[in-house]
Amino acid sequence: MLYIRKVSIRRLIKLFLAKYKWIFIFIIFFIFAIIIFPISLVMLTAGGDSIERDELIIHSAEEDMIDAALRCEEKFGGYWIEYLVSYLVSIDFQINQFSSSEMIDSAEIYQKLGRKEVLGNTKYKTYKDMEKYYCMIYDDLAEIVEYEEGKKTIKYHGYYPIPEGYEYTHNDDFGADRTFGGDRHHKGNDIMTKRGIPLVAVTSGIVERIGWEKLGGWRIGIRDSNNRYWYYAHMEEYEKGIDRGDRIKAGDIIGYVGDSGYGPEGTTGKFATHLHIQIGVEFPGEKEITYINPYGILKFLENNKVVVEE
Repeated sequence: MLYIRKVSIRRLIKLFLAKYKWIFIFIIFFIFAIIIFPISLVMLTAGGDSIERDELIIHSAEEDMIDAALRCEEKFGGYWIEYLVSYLVSIDFQINQFSSSEMIDSAEIYQKLGRKEVLGNTKYKTYKDMEKYYCMIYDDLAEIVEYEEGKKTIKYHGYYPIPEGYEYTHNDDFGADRTFGGDRHHKGNDIMTKRGIPLVAVTSGIVERIGWEKLGGWRIGIRDSNNRYWYYAHMEEYEKGIDRGDRIKAGDIIGYVGDSGYGPEGTTGKFATHLHIQIGVEFPGEKEITYINPYGILKFLENNKVVVEE
């Protein structure tokens, strides 16, 4: 009986396909067009979005940072950037030590006792006097955006000056002693890396100064839209076509790492190849530029790098 039933079912299927073949084909096409294809398209699009989001992520714990910053803002009022920056300063911008619970605790102390208690023994002494200027820079360089309903990430408006894929060493040497040209203090950071590596603009702006300088060698000074002065020095050469007055976009190549400077035009070899970078701000009523420590700002951008095609 079982064998006869099997044969009967097979025959019925064959008869159905023979009589209704085109209807069957239409049903298969309809299922693919209405259900399978849209699902596949959504999956592909989501994959593309994840690649784009990777370019905006601050570091491996970006969700914790965003969550903590927004929770601080919701709980204590104010603005998330202030809480984030104050906490990062308190841990000397060692982002790999980030803790969302510690950040929330520091925000509570910030509200009750003031920023001095939050900053504690940090070596960033100048931050205590120029907190609002640091916060303004961070605010210009990043924002929290919603990429899906209920999901947020940090979107950058600036780039780390060394592109993706190149090795370098970046230490906080702001304020270190320098002796060439007389005793003085280091007004920026040195990012040590190999000769010829491309350098990109951290922010957009106008080329205000370009050419040889006794200390900085082949250097470029770019003034951004908020009147801050970004100074890049000791280049081997500039990117072709760049001139004074040109508008530069964040991420544009502006030159290449070298060891120029510390002497008359063309001097090289006085030190190891590196990029020297400074950030200058002008305070109301002052004629001179004040240079602030770029270390934390650049570390904030360190995982947002340009991919340069060779």
